[in-house]
Amino acid sequence: MSVQFSLFSILKSHNDWIEIVTLVVTSLIFVTAVIALLVARKSLRETKRVKTYQVLTDFVSNYRSAEMLLAVQTLWGFYEEVITKRLKYTEKGKLSKCETSKIETTLWREYNKIRKQDDCEIKWLKPEGRLARNETTLHHYRRMVGGFYELLAGIYREKVIDDKTIFTYWNKETLAIIPKILLPIEKQLFKDLHKGTNEYPEIYILMEDLYDDHPGGRIDWFWKHKFKRWFHKKIRWIQKYCHWIISLVKKNRKTNGSP
Repeated sequence: MSVQFSLFSILKSHNDWIEIVTLVVTSLIFVTAVIALLVARKSLRETKRVKTYQVLTDFVSNYRSAEMLLAVQTLWGFYEEVITKRLKYTEKGKLSKCETSKIETTLWREYNKIRKQDDCEIKWLKPEGRLARNETTLHHYRRMVGGFYELLAGIYREKVIDDKTIFTYWNKETLAIIPKILLPIEKQLFKDLHKGTNEYPEIYILMEDLYDDHPGGRIDWFWKHKFKRWFHKKIRWIQKYCHWIISLVKKNRKTNGSP
């Protein structure tokens, strides 16, 4: 009986030791997994930071290039020339609200005139001289600057670079080229190429957001920003819904044969 009891005690103590060792090993595995997760997370953050820095460096270098500087200066020079022309037709030398609303139309008209003149001139050049001449046109400069800000707007939307960093390198005055020059011209170009289309590409909305969301020194920017984004989303949803209803009505009329 005593032999059986001692054997039972040994087995019980042996099982206890196995449980303790299992617990210790499990704890060590768990701690190791947590440490590995933290290291991986830190490494991922570091990799993301390096990639973000690389993207930012490429963008800043591209923006500060001599070609981009010339393109931006040419566009602003063209804009100032259009404004000066409009001022000549005003009595007080100041633009009224009505005149300001006509600037976009005048801007497009003058731009289109220059574009057609350049196209006509390039058409009669020899093939080897066309590329060099094309690189000095207003249309080329607008495409280059517009493409740059389209990419920047996409990066802003996807949060590849945080808002604070973007708005540190591109201030409100720098981004003003988007609503004043780029979008009025690009929207008219889009209308000419896609006649009968009422909706603009989403990239134009992203470019508008990039400019509108800039704090510009406002203290209450955060709340205005949140409300504005929410309001714009609702308006876009209503617009899409209205376009959908209109398209359904048109399809119904075509099916029923009514005019």
